[in-house]
Amino acid sequence: MMATGQELKPGDHIYTKCFGGLYDHHGIYVGKAKVKNPRTGKKEQIENGVIHLLGLDKNGKAKTYQPQCPKCFHESHELRVVLTCLDCSHEGNTIHRYEYEVLLLSFTFKSSGSCSTFTSSEPDVVIKRAYSFLHKKKLRRIQLPF
Repeated sequence: MMATGQELKPGDHIYTKCFGGLYDHHGIYVGKAKVKNPRTGKKEQIENGVIHLLGLDKNGKAKTYQPQCPKCFHESHELRVVLTCLDCSHEGNTIHRYEYEVLLLSFTFKSSGSCSTFTSSEPDVVIKRAYSFLHKKKLRRIQLPF
């Protein structure tokens, strides 16, 4: 569910507020994407792909999805960067588009993690970087500093 008046475009930096706004979960909306169907071994297209860091649950363990998502086949049990459908990435929370080039005065009064005074890269560059990060991080577990 998108925030009022917002429509997603590939390359958009999106986020949802989690645990009542305690933290924000960020991702890059890539639109159409290919995911591997574990039953057939073949790649299948999903319409609303998001590359994001699979977060932690309330117990501090990597989130698990049960049963396996019928859209993107996601059921990861590790803390890592993943490609999932939009539904798996936001888990029912409202989706917001991250804002770039916000005026300094506006930036001061916006909630932390929702915007930046910097300029975003072009959408194709953002998507390329997200896929690069996905492929690099998929090969090894992410080490947290705590």
